[in-house]
Amino acid sequence: MKVIPVGSLVQDREINEDDEDVELIDWLGKKNEHSTVFVSFGSDEYFLSEEELEEIAFGLEYSNVNFIWVVSIDFGVPIIAMPMHLDQTINARLMVELGVAVEIVRDDEGKVHREEVAQVVKSVIGNERGDILRMRVRDISDKSKAVGEEEIDATI
Repeated sequence: MKVIPVGSLVQDREINEDDEDVELIDWLGKKNEHSTVFVSFGSDEYFLSEEELEEIAFGLEYSNVNFIWVVSIDFGVPIIAMPMHLDQTINARLMVELGVAVEIVRDDEGKVHREEVAQVVKSVIGNERGDILRMRVRDISDKSKAVGEEEIDATI
């Protein structure tokens, strides 16, 4: 497995040919549509334990799915996608109920297992389940934009 360090994907800047991100963009351009998972745990409030980090890493590898994983500088991975802190449990449950996310189920001790990670990742990539999730995300996004535009029009 090749690891390519890249900058923030939300950074607003031009990419030049000497940029490390060009290699990532070229790599993505050679992949089939909907064949790559983007993994980011975005919050600095909670970090994965070494055991959790290992289970997720092996699970991603076992899934045989292309993935890009954003890892923080200190090699700890902040949590956002797996509910563990404050309102994240409620947010994650809501996303699952809306049909735009799939939960990685923990065991009775609250531990994540690589086999479960691999199974969930495989179930949404190159599969009808993934198509349904993407369709629901687009539908909710379109409805949210329409509501936002209506609210803006109402204030004018």
